[in-house]
Amino acid sequence: MLRSNPNVKKSSMMGKNLNKLTIENRSDYEVKYHADFYENTTVIHDEKGGNIKVMGVGAGANKKVDYVKGELLQPETGFIPPQESTYITVDDSKKVKLKYCYVGLHDDYTEEERNFTIYDEVWFVQPTPEKIKQIEEQHRIKEEEECLKKAEENIIAMPCASTYQHMCTKGGITRQCPYCKHFFCDHHFEVNNKLIGNGGHICY
Repeated sequence: MLRSNPNVKKSSMMGKNLNKLTIENRSDYEVKYHADFYENTTVIHDEKGGNIKVMGVGAGANKKVDYVKGELLQPETGFIPPQESTYITVDDSKKVKLKYCYVGLHDDYTEEERNFTIYDEVWFVQPTPEKIKQIEEQHRIKEEEECLKKAEENIIAMPCASTYQHMCTKGGITRQCPYCKHFFCDHHFEVNNKLIGNGGHICY
């Protein structure tokens, strides 16, 4: 849902000092964003083993060039209201790594992370009804999986409450009785308030 038009401003801003990246929110959701800024440095190793740091300069035939990621600057976080824009000050850095989420739709930043320059047009689009439904379904499945995992962790950690543990199901998990709220293995789980019968537990 993040769109861009790369280098669209480059030719028109040639020779001018451009230091802001414009981000438009064309959706009906508030967008939360996190921007990391990088200083890009080119390091040239000369034939004697020395290092010469330059910006955007060719190395020549007899030189070896290593491109290294420069200093990570202070990140910026913020919110963009629906149908509005924000402007990120980039200063002298050349790259902006952007991650985002739609407030009320996503529960955290999405997996999508994109790199931009100050010459790019960047905007967020309104997700289609199908995409919204897909995201909501993914949230539902994720929540169910997390609840099930948490329940299994709690159940496995609880020993069987029966006093006849020599008859417990070996290697099995325990489950909580909905009536007395104690945990029992499969052999003792079913309610059996009679003196006869095999297995179960007396439930009060």
